[in-house]
Amino acid sequence: MYAAALFDMDGLLLDTERVYLRTFLQAAEDLRFPFPDELDPIFRRMVGLRAKDSAQIMDERLGVHIDVAAFNEAWSHHTVKALEKEMPLQATVRETLQRVAEAKVPCAVATSTRTFFAIDHLERAGIAEFFDVVIGGEQVSKGKPAPEIYLRAAEALGVDITKCAAFEDSNTGIRAAVASGARAVQIPDMVEPTEEVRALGHSIAQDLMGAARHIGLIK
Repeated sequence: MYAAALFDMDGLLLDTERVYLRTFLQAAEDLRFPFPDELDPIFRRMVGLRAKDSAQIMDERLGVHIDVAAFNEAWSHHTVKALEKEMPLQATVRETLQRVAEAKVPCAVATSTRTFFAIDHLERAGIAEFFDVVIGGEQVSKGKPAPEIYLRAAEALGVDITKCAAFEDSNTGIRAAVASGARAVQIPDMVEPTEEVRALGHSIAQDLMGAARHIGLIK
């Protein structure tokens, strides 16, 4: 029996990483970024990171060609418009969360997204009710791949991290989950696990329901 279940959000619960990539490319087109073939790899490097940590990558890779502040404004504009239309869930998420709730396992979200936006997105996706705690990226001093956010989530629930299950999609996030001491499972979304990440020894599943069943969180 697990003391709690801890979840990443973007790319794991919400199918939003593809939205962010699309709007990232739109913003780059708006500002006429001169090397469009470089954009996809740049974006994928940022998957799982806090805005603060992503900003450093953008400054290094985009800043020599375009105004990063203007880029961020355009990216935010396109993203808000896109997410106003829908807040898409990943496959099996609602069903899995319902099963976890029926098993009376406390749940927390541990996301690099800022807490205010995370709560808003969870509410608009219709799954906020399943979570007792939401820990956003600004609540920790070190973002993923450091384990602090998972340790903070377990602490907020009043449970031992080693008795928790943790679910992630990104390589950055799964490093944090494994390092925390939780039973970690990765459900890859836009970024496949590297050989180095696979060597961490965690479980890998195709969807959240399969992941939860695999580790015995639900039947």
